Amino acid sequence: QTQAENSHTLGLLLSLSGVPRRWSSMAGMAMTTSVLASGGVRRHSDGRKSRLCSTATLPTQRLQSCLRKTGTTLRRRRCAALQPPQAVALGGVMEKLAAANAEMLARKEGKELVGRKTGGVKPMRSFPAEVVNGKPEIASKVLEQLGCACVTGALSSESADKLLAYVNAESERAKAAVTEGVVGFDERFGGVNCRGMNGLFGNRQDMFLPMSEPLVRDSMEEIAANLAPFLKEAIGSEGMIHELSCLVADPGSPRQCIHADTIHMPCPQYPNVSVEPLYTFFFALQDVEDGMGHTVFLPQTHTAQAHLLWNSSQRQKERFIQSQPAVVSGLKKGDVAIFDSRILHCGMENCSSKRRVLFYFTASRMQRWPLPNGHHGSNSRRAEDAWRWQLKDLGL
Repeated sequence: QTQAENSHTLGLLLSLSGVPRRWSSMAGMAMTTSVLASGGVRRHSDGRKSRLCSTATLPTQRLQSCLRKTGTTLRRRRCAALQPPQAVALGGVMEKLAAANAEMLARKEGKELVGRKTGGVKPMRSFPAEVVNGKPEIASKVLEQLGCACVTGALSSESADKLLAYVNAESERAKAAVTEGVVGFDERFGGVNCRGMNGLFGNRQDMFLPMSEPLVRDSMEEIAANLAPFLKEAIGSEGMIHELSCLVADPGSPRQCIHADTIHMPCPQYPNVSVEPLYTFFFALQDVEDGMGHTVFLPQTHTAQAHLLWNSSQRQKERFIQSQPAVVSGLKKGDVAIFDSRILHCGMENCSSKRRVLFYFTASRMQRWPLPNGHHGSNSRRAEDAWRWQLKDLGL
């Protein structure tokens, strides 16, 4: 469909529903501010994802110039000749430079690109849970077409409060366990786009949650019950839970680069692979006030055509971002932002004095990610929960 046809279709859907219309790869120590054609997602040896940025390589000329003046070289052969302590030290410097560069790119996107030619960033439309459940076929179609939607009242205030208290306590326990060497970082935390340069954990963390924790399980069962008609229509009772985690954005968390959580397939890299949509559900465990870090989405960018344009040259990518409508979630406690994992989006900076916590899971009709070891997939979960739970296990 053309953009005009899509707009017309979506207008009809919204009317029917009763709602008015309205981005540092370190490979070989070479610094760029992006990654391979992976839809903005960096992968680790265990298949865990890092929510990075887009796919254009962008060596920072200013940083390269500074490094040349100080006699620092980024070439692979120079790094290979270094002794391990030197290599580690240089690696740390490079990581900080790359992170600073990514943050600079993210700020540019926010100030100069996102919503620039489409009237600015607009509020995301919200649908009450009763409306979504009353017309699940229409709600599912809206999500399929737009790639994102917001549902209010999907989790009770009481459950959100209990889960928030658990996440805050578990954050301290998990950090202590990693710091003391009891568990590995990758066993409790995932890589995250623009996490901030504040020690090992940064200001923004993707912390895995265990289904074995009663509060987590109870919350998932409540969600399954509260959104049952919609979940059955969009994903099905046999839908697999691919992720179970939370995003913690502490004060000082920088703005993220525009990114997608998974790639679109088939694509030039994987022409013979196709996938079902993975839908991620971001639940606000407190009112997300302006300044705490809303999520920005670029609707209808979860398509093959959008990813091809976004994965082109830096100039073309910037033009593409400028030309896309942008919406911002304004979640209140218990609300959920639901989105296709392929959609382009970013978390805004947390310039407030408050921690922002989003509880989330990702589910799909697809039982397994088709690439080996979860490569390019959604993998934010504890090892014991990997591809173990279906929505029907939660009472759906």
